[in-house]
Amino acid sequence: MTWLSLILFLLFWLTFPKLIFVAEITRHGARAPLKVFNFHTPFWRNYDRGQLTHKGKKQHFLLGNKIRKKYVEDLQLLNFYYNSSEIYACSSNKERTRTSAYYHMLGIYPNFSRKIMQDQNSEFSYFFPNLAACNHEMLKINVLLEQEDHILRGYDEIICPRVEQIYQSILKSDSYKSKENELKPLFDEVSSAVNLTINSIKSASQLGSSLSCDLFEGNILPYNLTMEHHKSLTKVQGFKKFFVPYSNEEAQILVCSQFFKDLIIRINEAFDSRGYKYAYYSAHDTTLAGFLSCLNLVQEECPPFASSLIFEVYSEREAKIIYNDKLLKLPDCSKESCPVAEFIQILEKKTINDIELACQIKQIG
Repeated sequence: MTWLSLILFLLFWLTFPKLIFVAEITRHGARAPLKVFNFHTPFWRNYDRGQLTHKGKKQHFLLGNKIRKKYVEDLQLLNFYYNSSEIYACSSNKERTRTSAYYHMLGIYPNFSRKIMQDQNSEFSYFFPNLAACNHEMLKINVLLEQEDHILRGYDEIICPRVEQIYQSILKSDSYKSKENELKPLFDEVSSAVNLTINSIKSASQLGSSLSCDLFEGNILPYNLTMEHHKSLTKVQGFKKFFVPYSNEEAQILVCSQFFKDLIIRINEAFDSRGYKYAYYSAHDTTLAGFLSCLNLVQEECPPFASSLIFEVYSEREAKIIYNDKLLKLPDCSKESCPVAEFIQILEKKTINDIELACQIKQIG
């Protein structure tokens, strides 16, 4: 390499945008249904409702591998070996998110696994590090207290009763009832196919969610249902997830405020060369739907299992948003790579000072 080539390379390296911070929010991996219908009850008898499955664990281990490839090996944002001063990881207090978080982190730092699971009955045993063999005291994952989790579960009626009040008002709205009437032919067709009463967006969403769990585990669709039926049901589920309650701006703010505040603090710390380089949040589809709605990035379908929403912040004061490997442009931002000042302004508009006061039920007179 000539001196000129070396100088040009150094100039390119010095001026190339440098990644300084990443925040990632994921939905947990594949799980058992929250509502079990009669078609596949025997398959789920060894699982609790909502419990993460073996395939769900595999999803997050492999997703963690992707994070390692990009941010450890390629972009070298993170150390090759786990360093607790670089990484903040947290989870909502549900088994499926806690376990997803552990496998996600083990995918990023597989050296924490000392042996592979010896369960010969599991076709995925090769992928699963034995959690009991890992040093969890060093691999820190913060579990947020369930009744105080405004960061990842601000939509929960116990955490924020006002969101539930808005939720119920939307269910009574003309627009919601109109959508339900529009979907009645689908409900009738599906009801006939499964010999069940599917007569509302809620019941159709529950069925669609349960079928997604079944299909992910390799079970066939029951009775006379087709993949077209399932696709239609997932769109109903997506409508419900984003429309209720996130068609209401107040509900958006109540759900997103504390996470956005947290994100702003971490971005500012990154520019001050302090704080974490990678912040990871293990959460739920309703969490991701809320954050996407707040940013005017509503999707047609419910966030699938192990969905990933990533915020990348660069030294040139630009931010990128990546959802399931797709770069998204913020509608309220002037450029695809959003200037950080604009990005923070967008986040600040969706925050409030006193979340506890704002979450109290309002008297409607």
